[in-house]
Amino acid sequence: MAFFGITKLGPQNSFQDSLKKASVITCFTEAEFESAYARVARDNECGCLTADKLPEILAVVYHGPAPETDLLRVQHKLEGCGPETPLPLENLLAAVAASKAEEEAWEERQKNIVSGGSEFASSKFYRDHITRHTRMGSDPNEKYNQPITANMEIGWTPPDFYTAPRAAKKSCEETVYAAELIKAGVYY
Repeated sequence: MAFFGITKLGPQNSFQDSLKKASVITCFTEAEFESAYARVARDNECGCLTADKLPEILAVVYHGPAPETDLLRVQHKLEGCGPETPLPLENLLAAVAASKAEEEAWEERQKNIVSGGSEFASSKFYRDHITRHTRMGSDPNEKYNQPITANMEIGWTPPDFYTAPRAAKKSCEETVYAAELIKAGVYY
């Protein structure tokens, strides 16, 4: 869903867009993939691209590293290509079109099922669950790419503990004297 055709100025649903299985490949046009292919081919010495240049092509389209879901989806569609196999523009566009169709089908299925981030289909199941002392099936950092709320930022990554250097304890004169008495066998 877009507001007056403006699609990716921000997520329409931040919970769904932050799911690890979410994809944004449908936001880009065929022309953007064509221009990215031409740019990477121009930067390459021989002018011909191989399948191992796919992450570079997608990085140009996404203006940074492509989400792992999208990269794996397009690589899966180019399954017959080895890393050194030439990658014609037509094959890339066909793989992108198939990936977009797969993503749209996935989004349509998501409308009919409970979100991947939720573990309950109704509020009744949720209310029954919170009265029991059981953990959820998976942690939030296993469901989402990044913290969804500010409260999730604490504990999202394991803390870096600082351990102060240890120094030997210096004992006072009385303690040293008492320790020497005990060593000598005098118990008071």
